[in-house]
Amino acid sequence: MVYLEYNILGNKKKIKIKGIDHNNDKHVIQYDENHYEYKVGDKEQKIFKKLLKILKLWNELAKDCGVEYWACSGTLLGAVRHSGFIPWDNDIDISIMLPDFKTVKRKLEEHPFLTCCECEQGLQARYRDHDFPFMDIFVCDYYDETTIKYCGFLSKRHEPTWFIDDCFPNERIYKNELYPLKIIDFEDTTIAIPNIQKNVLFRTYSEKCLTSCKIAKHIDVHEICSIKIMEPRYKYLKKIYEIERTLNVPRTIMFISIQYKVTKKIEEKMNYGKKNVIFNKFILKTFKNINKLCDYL
Repeated sequence: MVYLEYNILGNKKKIKIKGIDHNNDKHVIQYDENHYEYKVGDKEQKIFKKLLKILKLWNELAKDCGVEYWACSGTLLGAVRHSGFIPWDNDIDISIMLPDFKTVKRKLEEHPFLTCCECEQGLQARYRDHDFPFMDIFVCDYYDETTIKYCGFLSKRHEPTWFIDDCFPNERIYKNELYPLKIIDFEDTTIAIPNIQKNVLFRTYSEKCLTSCKIAKHIDVHEICSIKIMEPRYKYLKKIYEIERTLNVPRTIMFISIQYKVTKKIEEKMNYGKKNVIFNKFILKTFKNINKLCDYL
């Protein structure tokens, strides 16, 4: 067995797992073959502090307007395995049902401290005066009588495009797994999770996800994904969808697959962590050109 220690917001934690894949991450200190420590820096502590406040404000909002939600993706894994944040994560992932979309959007736009924007996940909530960190709100709906999937961004007719489900097909959830929701401790607050969360986690990650850790590298993308980049990307994805729908062509075989090629190229570049003006201009120019193409078509 392996012990992993870390400190988040003054709360010293220690989890017992079977193994850790750290890939020589600079934040990891290995004391011996069974003892590791993950060093959470000052910058990351500030991010966790803001995220925790966002979650607390969200919990209040959800309760006040009677909206049910549940943790998903990395936040669900953190809630179950760490009783809080995964120490190398830097955002929050939650899900809501489609009928609550308009209510949540309106309440966030009216909120004194929080705001939101529409994005490919559905909504993204953050502090009014900060682009980062943020909370992704994945909008979900029934794909059939028992299966609940990510809607992705909504069409002009307010219909699910299932775009995010295409990207993450294993993150579907079944009605009997989701309800009734459970409320569990998360750092010094609480969070809602699916009733049978292990099924969801094993399907999303693997059956080893609760007994071993793999330090993720994709989180570097989050900080680069500011609202200035998210909005153009969201607009061009909506236009792409309307073309797909009009021409009735599967998105996997159409020239519209440019959507995936461009997105993949951008995310590959983002993974190098190059956060600079030239790179941001490159992304915006790419989206601008694709938007022009979509308008022409």
